[in-house]
Amino acid sequence: MKIKFSLLAVTLVIALGLSTGSVTAQTWTAQTSGVTTSLYSVSAVDQNVGWIGGASGVVLRTTDAGATWTNVGGTPIGTDDIYAIYGLDANTCLVTTSPSATNVYRTTDGGATWTQVFTQAGGFMDSFEFMDANTGMMYGDPVGSRWSLWKTTDAGATWDSTGMYLPQAGTEAGWNNSMWSEGSNVWFGTNNTRVYKSTDFGMTWTYGVTTGSANTYSVAFNGSTGFTGQSVTLMSTDGGDNWSSVTLPGTGTVYAFTGGIPDQFWYCRGSNIYNSTDNGANFTSQYAGTGTYQDMSIALDGTTIRGWAVTSTGGIAMYDATLAPPPGWTAQTSGVTTSLYSVSAVDQNVGWIGGASGVVLRTTDAGATWTNVGGTPIGTDDIYAIYGLDANTCLVTTSPSATNVYRTTDGGATWTQVFTQAGGFMDSFEFMDANTGMMYGDPVGSRWSLWKTTDAGATWDSTGMYLPQAGTEAGWNNSMWSEGSNVWFGTNNTRVYKSTDFGMTWTYGVTTGSANTYSVAFNGSTGFTGQSVTLMSTDGGDNWSSVTLPGTGTVYAFTGGIPDQFWYCRGSNIYNSTDNGANFTSQYAGTGTYQDMSIALDGTTIRGWAVTSTGGIAMYNATLIGITSNQNEIPSNYALMQNYPNPFNPATTIRFNLPKSGVVSLKVYNIIGEEVATLFNGNLNAGSYNFNWDANGFASGVYFYRLQTGSFVETKKMILLK
Repeated sequence: MKIKFSLLAVTLVIALGLSTGSVTAQTWTAQTSGVTTSLYSVSAVDQNVGWIGGASGVVLRTTDAGATWTNVGGTPIGTDDIYAIYGLDANTCLVTTSPSATNVYRTTDGGATWTQVFTQAGGFMDSFEFMDANTGMMYGDPVGSRWSLWKTTDAGATWDSTGMYLPQAGTEAGWNNSMWSEGSNVWFGTNNTRVYKSTDFGMTWTYGVTTGSANTYSVAFNGSTGFTGQSVTLMSTDGGDNWSSVTLPGTGTVYAFTGGIPDQFWYCRGSNIYNSTDNGANFTSQYAGTGTYQDMSIALDGTTIRGWAVTSTGGIAMYDATLAPPPGWTAQTSGVTTSLYSVSAVDQNVGWIGGASGVVLRTTDAGATWTNVGGTPIGTDDIYAIYGLDANTCLVTTSPSATNVYRTTDGGATWTQVFTQAGGFMDSFEFMDANTGMMYGDPVGSRWSLWKTTDAGATWDSTGMYLPQAGTEAGWNNSMWSEGSNVWFGTNNTRVYKSTDFGMTWTYGVTTGSANTYSVAFNGSTGFTGQSVTLMSTDGGDNWSSVTLPGTGTVYAFTGGIPDQFWYCRGSNIYNSTDNGANFTSQYAGTGTYQDMSIALDGTTIRGWAVTSTGGIAMYNATLIGITSNQNEIPSNYALMQNYPNPFNPATTIRFNLPKSGVVSLKVYNIIGEEVATLFNGNLNAGSYNFNWDANGFASGVYFYRLQTGSFVETKKMILLK
């Protein structure tokens, strides 16, 4: 659920240096191969497609992420063992076999037919690597005192060794699957205390000496950091020029290293798979299977990390994880070119967008895919405001001859009309919890159209929510903001209305200099509003003063709700403040005119989207630090611990335990019970948390801090002593 919260005096910062290798929900799962023969080689193409080669001519193919594996081997491969495999897509794949001669076979129809594209008497082709869809190379054991190096520029249909000369040293040979490439850089392993390296995709070669390990069964790199070895493992930090022995967990032979994912390495040792999330500095056991793992391949497809490891007994384990998006703003694909008017960020994965012609976009994978889930009865009516409560529940408002509000509870599969008002125009929704919300619209019958729901938008009631219209004033779509029971909304009448009891009574602040207040956003008592002229309030909206902010033209969207952070859209630019609005700088330049923006805090992940007049979407990603958590050990009970140190000056740490996930409120009150700081108000996962509060600027005295989540409420006393 999207919950906005305020900050008065807590010193938290936003980490924009988030590692691009951060992953979520990583798992290994055993899958059924349908065979018990030894599986020697695997190639992950994308999150759905994989190819596996094994003994007795086995070629397994999946197009559904391993839910089913189909044996597509056959004539002319026969029962020859397949020692290396490389899939280019769901239909195109190469395999190599080594009977009396080495043969390479190729399919372009998903394994229905195979064509022999290469043969070499007395050779043994070890591995394939491709730098794009057409350009690849393969290496094999030396023939005629030179390494067998071949290149293709037509996706493996033909092969040529012209110019790819590397003499054999002594009687050295290679190992199946022991080649790795990154762009034009290629490495391959040997049985001769060497790893060969090329920086021009095989035309010229150097080597690094692997002292301590004659055999380098596999090679993998992430940039300049790489691993290789057999029972002795080695690491390079200079791109393979030099290698040093390293001790890695587990015992026995390492048959497969793999990398290629930011900051991530894996290796197989016996029946175990080990993983590093810090670019090889440390490894831990990640999965224990059965049989001996002989090869592994992991691919990055969008933000999905998917791959497989295969064993000597026909076993398959699938890896699945999501790569955290890069920090900052990233353009995403909406699939539409219509104007997008409104966006609602629910959590780090779920977002909803409304636009012209009945467009309703929904994502459940952090914007990797957006699906248009609009339809009957919305039709082609323009959607001016949207609010998502979760992945399934969402409200939209349209304004044809009458204003209509539609609601879905099944992710947009079906929509139900829950409100209509003749001659009205509903402008915006805000919710204070999963069930309690309000919407405001242009006045009808000389009173503002104010409505409240207590059942997540299924029904609406205006009882007691009376606010008379002043003159001919009206509102603006998306121009409402809430923090707990505080609500503000904008007008075209030099006013921002404010309620401290969630819509039952109202006052207003005068926005001198700007009749139109297109959007409103607050962090505690500090707020912003405006149009081409922008205004700032430091007393919760009672008074407003003009401020000059960077950029030119209309500001269509302000947003806050993150400690010390504000954003606004102006033209094709997004601006940000990290000091609670004192200063703003340009943070992102996109295309089109940004018309709305929504940013949510989900645990310590800050995630949101901004949308444009031309169907553009930009996603924001960052991490909130200053609140630390341990989610590996889930506590059995709720608990709020005594702060430490206590007394304190000026900072202290507040600890609490959550046995289950939920909306958490942590607030500070003075001795007479007045709320003086909202430290946190948002979603947190189950776990133990430390929260650092800096009371600089607060007077000495007794304060109380209060934790509330669900039905659990607890308060403790602390003393600030300066």
